[in-house]
Amino acid sequence: MPNSSLDEKRLEVLNETASRRSRLLLITELPEWYQRNDYMLTGYRPPTYSLSTCVTSLTYIHNETANIFSHLLPAIWTVGAQLLLWKAFWSNFPNADFREYGIFALNLFAATVCFSLSAGYHTVINHSERILDLSTRIDYVGILLMIVGNFISGIYVAFYCQPALQKTYWTMIVILSALTASMVLHPAYQHRRYRLIRLAAFVATGLSGFVPVIHAIRIHDPERLWKSGLAHYYSEGALFIFGAFLYGTHLPERLYPGTFDTWFHSHFLFHCFVVAAVAVHYRGAWIAFDWIYHTGQC
Repeated sequence: MPNSSLDEKRLEVLNETASRRSRLLLITELPEWYQRNDYMLTGYRPPTYSLSTCVTSLTYIHNETANIFSHLLPAIWTVGAQLLLWKAFWSNFPNADFREYGIFALNLFAATVCFSLSAGYHTVINHSERILDLSTRIDYVGILLMIVGNFISGIYVAFYCQPALQKTYWTMIVILSALTASMVLHPAYQHRRYRLIRLAAFVATGLSGFVPVIHAIRIHDPERLWKSGLAHYYSEGALFIFGAFLYGTHLPERLYPGTFDTWFHSHFLFHCFVVAAVAVHYRGAWIAFDWIYHTGQC
């Protein structure tokens, strides 16, 4: 009897999942607040007004599945990387100080928070207008935290011998991020018609990183620039910019509406480029610090 009861429960779960999958909506069936991309026509989960129901949508495929898992899996990976960082850092840099370890740990933590909040946002996007608005703003905070985390580690290795410049540029990114947050979190800018303005604010904050890059080019010799991760930072910027371009222009679904509703739409590709950019940045900062540490700079 217990096995029979268990089988019945499993069957109920499978039937419920199949039923939800079959009830996915067309864009024409959505309330106005839920319409975020005019070129994705199918695969929408109905508004649920239930967090648990939103979470159960992880068990079937819909048009947010790619967005959720493209940041949920990296979030899990960065948690694992954080656990490995302690051993890797101190085995490679036994005489480093704890502040230097903290900079790399903070960078990973910022990525974990950003990816986790993003995955959460895409999971609950169909809950209700109120939760969509709240989770969107929380997602913005995660993005800004990631920008700050990348900025701190990049500035630290780029200006390792100039602590005053480190503090100057760290202060700059904190102020810029606070200004960006005050704009993108303001209720007046939450409507979809301000989507490109919000995107531009994030891109501008991220691209402010090229100010210290230009400064570093002026004061460092070519070898130090290369060893300090300059090539990685250029690659990081290119990945962010191209991903933001796809996101802002709704490519490729703009060209073939309805074709990329589930996989390879602009938001999913944007996520992939962001993950790649974070990985490239972290590798660049690590290689730069390794060179600084083992060559006895300063």
